[in-house]
Amino acid sequence: MLEQIGKVPSYICTTTKEWGLACDQPLLVINVWNLVLSLILGIAAFVIVRLIARYKGLETHDQVFEMRVPAGALPEKRLMRLNPYTMAKLVGETGYSGLGYREAGSKLNEAYGDKYFVVQFQEGGNSVCRTEIRLKAAYFGQDRNEVRVDAETLTKLKIGSASKADDGTSDSVGVDGQFDIFAREVRWWDVRHYLFHPNREIRYALYVALFATTLEYSSPIFELVARILKSPS
Repeated sequence: MLEQIGKVPSYICTTTKEWGLACDQPLLVINVWNLVLSLILGIAAFVIVRLIARYKGLETHDQVFEMRVPAGALPEKRLMRLNPYTMAKLVGETGYSGLGYREAGSKLNEAYGDKYFVVQFQEGGNSVCRTEIRLKAAYFGQDRNEVRVDAETLTKLKIGSASKADDGTSDSVGVDGQFDIFAREVRWWDVRHYLFHPNREIRYALYVALFATTLEYSSPIFELVARILKSPS
């Protein structure tokens, strides 16, 4: 058995030699320009990944403090329901304090009901959960310092919170803890929102468009890459 395994490298090199590629033949030649370019591309890729994976600066946007999540999960996906006056504060709106409860909720839902927000939950200054979620004002009575969230967000809050009492509990059980919530509306530069869009049809349409564009312009793209990789004279 060991003898057969030992013959594998020789067999592979014999096969590649028949294809015109010897095992001792240099495959890549890296010059200084290639090395510098690789470093630049590596840094650029790192920055892009960081922008996609994380949301920066939410602490400077609209916020509400010491909010509780005492009730079970909402049936809708990616949704957070709030008291209308709390929601107005979170989205940076003024002039709602003089409106009735239902009137304030109706106006807010009409303006923001279909929009997604980048939302961060913090507990004791530490980030517990970051997500993209829709905001909806409750039409019936809900305390100003209470919110309800979908099952996925509820689970993330339970796992990330300091309390271990709620870990592993069902979706019908709320979260043990108080959270500061920061939010801003999703903007055009939020690449992650479109790559992982909650609407499956929109997400698939984007993937198809990217694939078709890549195929259509593959030849100019490869030519451009070849020119970039070529060392400047």
